[in-house]
Amino acid sequence: MVPPSKDDNLEPQVLEPIPQLHELPPHVKYFLDGTKLSIENLGLVSALFAGVAAQLYGLLKSQESYSEGTSDATKDSILGLCYGAIFLNLGATMLGMAIANRIAGVQLRKRTSTSSLVADEGRNVNRLYFFLGLSESQILLEKYSEGAVTKAVMLHWALTSSVGAWCLIFMIIIYANSEERKPVKIAAFVFMAFILLPHFGHVIVILWRQKLTIRNKKEEGGEEWRETTMTLGLLRAP
Repeated sequence: MVPPSKDDNLEPQVLEPIPQLHELPPHVKYFLDGTKLSIENLGLVSALFAGVAAQLYGLLKSQESYSEGTSDATKDSILGLCYGAIFLNLGATMLGMAIANRIAGVQLRKRTSTSSLVADEGRNVNRLYFFLGLSESQILLEKYSEGAVTKAVMLHWALTSSVGAWCLIFMIIIYANSEERKPVKIAAFVFMAFILLPHFGHVIVILWRQKLTIRNKKEEGGEEWRETTMTLGLLRAP
């Protein structure tokens, strides 16, 4: 009879339980779901803009669409803006899909909860959320969605989608200014101003609010704030 070996007396191994999905706070889940839906909708809008620019390319590429006095520089500018509108809007669509997919997987990446949203409010005003005026939104994304990567991708997406839309607008304006009669030119510029003025007004309001916030912080003697003049007048806390 073979005597029992030491290996036969080993204790059974107890496996650790499989960790469950991290349960997000209700307000965080509500914000992330809303952000994901908004980005998906804006991605569809960018795809629509890319389709419009692609349809206009066939028209603007033809020499029959221009009068004899139209310079080559004007034609090249229109076609360059058309290419920019197509590629930038397609890029914004793909980036929107990537961001939505990343936000959808937040629950799989267990993140620590925010200890106090009120304490952090207004401290981290970055370049993207500065325009949106959402300091709490930035904090939530940084805490629950690997902020450094998500913030960089969202900044790229915001610039890509906005510049793509601007390329489409300026392409139409340049063509109207070159080929249309004076009443049509005036109407095109009025429509462009009607579209763009609210956006400039929104930026001015956000700039004014941030300036008041920094002034109040300094007067209250709280933590020090540093005002830095950046591209487009953006502010960023240290």
